[in-house]
Amino acid sequence: MNRPDKKHKRQFSKNQSPNPAAHQSLSLRLNAEIPQYQSFQSCVSDNSDNSDKRASGIAHVIYDNMGKIKIKLPKLYDGAGSVTGDWYIGFYCFNPATGRLQRFKKTEGFLKLKTYEEKKSHGDSLVAKYTGMLRDGWDPFQNNRIIYQDQISSPKEFVRSREAHYNIEYYLNLFIFEKKKELRDKSVYTYLAKIRKLNKWLEKKNLNNISIEYFSADHAQEFVSVIKAQRPHPNTLHSYIVTYRTAWNWLDERFENLISKNPWNKIKSRKVKGTPQKPFSAEQREFILNHLLSIGERHLWLACLTIYYCYVRPGRELHGLQVKHIDLISNKININRDIAKNKKSEAVNMPTHLAKCYKEIKQYNPEWFVFGIKGVAEKRCFKDYWSKRFTRVIRPLGFGQEYSMYSWKHTGNQVAHQNGMPLEKQRKLNRHHSLDEMQTYLAGLEIENSEEMDKYFGN
Repeated sequence: MNRPDKKHKRQFSKNQSPNPAAHQSLSLRLNAEIPQYQSFQSCVSDNSDNSDKRASGIAHVIYDNMGKIKIKLPKLYDGAGSVTGDWYIGFYCFNPATGRLQRFKKTEGFLKLKTYEEKKSHGDSLVAKYTGMLRDGWDPFQNNRIIYQDQISSPKEFVRSREAHYNIEYYLNLFIFEKKKELRDKSVYTYLAKIRKLNKWLEKKNLNNISIEYFSADHAQEFVSVIKAQRPHPNTLHSYIVTYRTAWNWLDERFENLISKNPWNKIKSRKVKGTPQKPFSAEQREFILNHLLSIGERHLWLACLTIYYCYVRPGRELHGLQVKHIDLISNKININRDIAKNKKSEAVNMPTHLAKCYKEIKQYNPEWFVFGIKGVAEKRCFKDYWSKRFTRVIRPLGFGQEYSMYSWKHTGNQVAHQNGMPLEKQRKLNRHHSLDEMQTYLAGLEIENSEEMDKYFGN
């Protein structure tokens, strides 16, 4: 398939909405350059010969040259005769992407009208307007096409442009695109993983090309049933539903009249209190550290001590530490903003005995990673490598799910707090933004020198 030229690529813009007129020029370019996206105007025929052969209602239907229904012309729905009812005009068009007729519902202008006569007159005008457009060859799919950057289907390293109409897949992409501007990478990845799972299900069900307003509570329930069949943790299921509910709420706020009801609001979920990550006792700490050394896991031992003393987070922060970040002159570890959870470059102090454990680090290339696979290495290890390695060691020793690599961070905070370290200093060392956050998760301190660190952790 011929790809659109780069000059046709578009980024999402604020308050962008499915406006056929606004994108007509783009549609014309695509018609000229991409044959498979040409309007189906040429294959729609209001053929009187075919029409005459059909029974009553022939004036409300347009057939293609093969005698199949391509369009069911607009009809006014008057709220069951009530002024306060649901007034709209509805019509159907054949969707070439799904091979089915797709319903379109137009509600524009009805809400501001107060009397039955006003709404009836307005509805008749809309019926005449859209009937004329459809008979003249207007294609609601073709004229709503846009080129956008695919945030969902593509790998993280490569975001490709694709061409489509304003369907549910487009709006899910828009949601992810905007979230990338305001959230941390980890949060974006969480959203992306769940949106991607929904999108794959939509593709499997041939629903990824439907208009988002036609994604119903029944669709949502069917998808949730698929997730439940995988027996996820209740909190995982809750997180999925909250993510989708958030996406639909965001779109509802961003675009007027795009979504009438959030289909995820009817899906019930409950977050349960999980098993907390417990800190290690003094006896457990000594046992685990000695065991690591006895089985030749010195680098894993060093990783545990680094988390325990300096509250370096065991994921992105630990894996991203490079040799150049270890300052043995001032006994500090510099956490670069590229790996820090709070996106700020900050330094944390090391007690003297931890700094001594790093004395051989300077023999390596400054750009190498301190905790690469099997030790100091040129290449960064994959996500959760050291956490999973630690888990494989302690599970056979009788430590349950309540213990993990993160337990060292809890343990360090607990020990320092019990030994009198001020909460404000703990907050700073943990690099949290508020005392409230620290009090929720006992975090944070920054000590001015190694001697003061020794006072809290001992030698």
